[in-house]
Amino acid sequence: MLNAKSQTTLGNQQVMQFDIGGGTKVWGLLYVPPADPANPTETFPLVIFNHGSGEIGSTQADLSKLIRWGTPWLISTGNKMEFIDPRTGVKRRFMSLALQASSWSPRISWTKYVTQNLLFKAPYRVDRNEVYVTGLSAGGDETLQYVTTDGYAQDIAATVPMSPAGGPFTNVVVPVALGIRSWGFAGTAGDNPYLGTLTDFTNSLNSAAPGYARMTTYNCGHGCWNDHYNPSYRETIDGKSMNIYEWMLYNAKLSLLAVDIISAVVQHFTDYDKISWSGKEDLTTDYYEVQVSEDGKAWNTVQTVQSHEEVGTFDYTINYSW
Repeated sequence: MLNAKSQTTLGNQQVMQFDIGGGTKVWGLLYVPPADPANPTETFPLVIFNHGSGEIGSTQADLSKLIRWGTPWLISTGNKMEFIDPRTGVKRRFMSLALQASSWSPRISWTKYVTQNLLFKAPYRVDRNEVYVTGLSAGGDETLQYVTTDGYAQDIAATVPMSPAGGPFTNVVVPVALGIRSWGFAGTAGDNPYLGTLTDFTNSLNSAAPGYARMTTYNCGHGCWNDHYNPSYRETIDGKSMNIYEWMLYNAKLSLLAVDIISAVVQHFTDYDKISWSGKEDLTTDYYEVQVSEDGKAWNTVQTVQSHEEVGTFDYTINYSW
């Protein structure tokens, strides 16, 4: 199995050998935020970084290449990967996984094996609604393969491909069905063959699901990626100034309810809405939080309703004025 702990660090990240199935191991870097005694059950968003072909390697010494770009680079500078969720105003702390391949970039099957057999299990506490994948060049290829392949994309909430090689990625049935958003980056200077790869994917996704994909171009060739992995780079999206990490949080999957809703009805009146529901509860159900949204992304809590805190099915009604 995979090493659960590592005594060796590089760029503030754990140096580890990861089992990728079939008895094969590869080197990689893992960042886990330090424990917070005040919040022992804290869960973490996970960002998966796929390197380019210039960062390939097969030995521990080769890992020095891995901190040239992306989240491994950012963490190596001392960044603690702490960002405010634009939806809630709550600080979130990211985990980061970066595997290293001896050619091209880490295969999606490797990452799937590592997440399913290590990071999605104890003692790690990954928030399964907040798993994101990013990568550059060859890693952008693997990144887009991840979100367009059934059986893999189901784990991903959103993606940030940078100058993706490979392709074409015009079959977007899977990300559309799963609601996966994309924010891509590519340089326009010189003869950048991968600008077209990202453009085609972005256009295909937006054609099938308008607004699902965003694309940023910049005056550089095939490079300059850390300018955008740097959280100081921001764009205004939906009226909010966001870097790519805050944008990831903004596009997290919606959490499933911890209670069975038997029925729910919303009645519209002249100056208010009447919201009624029936919930099947147990002793662990503490309360209901009623939220509203104008765009399905930014949610505001309008009322908190105490549960019965006992086993049974109970009816609730609230009035909400817009």
